[in-house]
Order: sequence, then C-alpha cells, then structure tokens
Amino acid sequence: MPDPLNPLKRVVAQFFPSGPSNITSISSEISANVPPQNTKDATVINTQHIFPLAESKTCEARCNIHPAYPSTIAQKIDRTLPLWGSVKAYEKHVLIATEGKSDWPYCLEDEHNTLGKYLWEKMGKKGKQPINLTNICMHSKNRGTDLLVLPDFDYISGVTRLDASIIVESLISDKWDKGLNIRKAKYKAVVLICSHKKRDRRCGIAGPILQQEFRKYLREKNLLRNWDEDETDSVGVFLCSHIGGHKFAGNVVIYRRNEGECIWLGRVEPCHVPHIVSETIEHGKVWPELLRGGFKGNETSW
Repeated sequence: MPDPLNPLKRVVAQFFPSGPSNITSISSEISANVPPQNTKDATVINTQHIFPLAESKTCEARCNIHPAYPSTIAQKIDRTLPLWGSVKAYEKHVLIATEGKSDWPYCLEDEHNTLGKYLWEKMGKKGKQPINLTNICMHSKNRGTDLLVLPDFDYISGVTRLDASIIVESLISDKWDKGLNIRKAKYKAVVLICSHKKRDRRCGIAGPILQQEFRKYLREKNLLRNWDEDETDSVGVFLCSHIGGHKFAGNVVIYRRNEGECIWLGRVEPCHVPHIVSETIEHGKVWPELLRGGFKGNETSW
C-alpha cells in the first residue's frame, strides 16, 4: 500500500497499479504506451489533461530585446531528440544551499566534507531511493546548511553533517524528526536553472543568462525574492547543479506550491522567459515542445 502521507506515491499507484520494478522507469513506461505518432502530438495528448496548454511562447526571429546564447553553445543544444520522457521519476527534491556557489565538482559526492556528500553516502546505504539531491546557489541563514525540500516546501535550517542520517531517515519515512529546525517556506514558486559548468558547458553558459532574465521579469511583477525573503506570493530563482539533460539546455524546473505542481522544461531560451513567467509560473500553462515531464497534485506526466 502506498504511504497515505505521500501524494506522489499515490500517483505511482494510480498509473501503475502493480508498481514498476524501479520507480525511475516510469518515464520510459509511459512513453512506451504512447501510440506511434508525431512526438509533439504525443506530448500534447499526455499533458493536456494535466496542464493547460499555453499559447504565446517566444519572440519573432532576430529579437533585439533579449540576449542570445553564444553561437558556439547554441549549435551544441540538441534540437532533435524528444524532450518528453527525459526526466526520471522521483518523489522528493532536496535543495542544498552551498553558500553562493554557482558551479560545483562534477558529481555531488566528489566534494568532501559537505552536507551533500554525507547525505549522498547515507542514502546510498539505503539502496535506490526516489530522492533527488541538488546543490543550489544560495547562502544559509544560520550556522550549518539550509535545505529546501520540494514539492512539500519544507525549509530546514542549520543542518550539519551529524544530521545527515536523521535527514535521510525522515525523507524515506516521510515524517520529519522533531529535533530538526523546520518550517514551511512561503514561496509561491521556486525556479531552478541548471548552471553546472563543470558537468557541461551548455548549462554553465545558459544558466546565468536565463537567471538574469527570470530575475528581470519577476522583479517587474514584484515577485522576485532572495533565499532569506521567502514571503508569501514571492518566487525564488536559483542556479543549481546537475539535474540531467544537459544536451537540452537551458534546463528549468518550476515548483508551484499552492497547486502542488512541478514542471520540467528544456531548450529554454531567453525569449521564452517572459512567457514562462506570465503563463507557467503564474498560471501553470505549458508548451508541449518545451516539456520534459512533471506532476500536478495526484497526476503525473513522467
């Protein structure tokens, strides 16, 4: 029986009553059940019952308003493989504040004496877990390291390496240890943008450009906040480490708190950003040709 406290486990049970042998196989299983047809049409069929479809998407050709990726990067972005089904299913996404870093060693576990490495080691001893660990470019508020756990929007402050086992046990059991300093983050939404240059140059170049554009358009709507300003109806925008799919740069993940949504986008360019702010962040609308996967409440499009 799926844990009644975890809605994403209910999602897995809903789409796969017998349960997949490995939760990370959900993307391929859904894709395998899509009738042979145009990739874009297949994505529309599998998403329109979950996410409303957006209309406007980008600027006209030769836009002079938004920055462009350097040609050396733009030419190396894969524009042929389908985006749909390129995200491995998971249940929790743990964001780890790394004191302002915007690039990291190739693998999270390569950086010694960090909370990320200790969490990775503790999780490894528990076997394969549907939990993503991601470094983000922000400072912790107090001593120790701050974590933001999505899609629950649980904010945990002052975590140390000694807490790694407790954190992992809490994530697996879906019940937080009472000794942790935890509260609910008030963000309306959180935007993650891959900038992991040591992993792949495409995201390393595209990420900061996209972040600048998101900050610009969110500021215009008075929605932009920093890590320590998670006010109600604000949006946090963070550069992050590897989330997969570098060939589809720019990679953007959007979590919408009140709606219980997560939306993964690929091949995002600066011209897309104002429309993503107004349509996706504010209204949950998506473009099938940019969609990698996602979930909404008790429905999934992995």
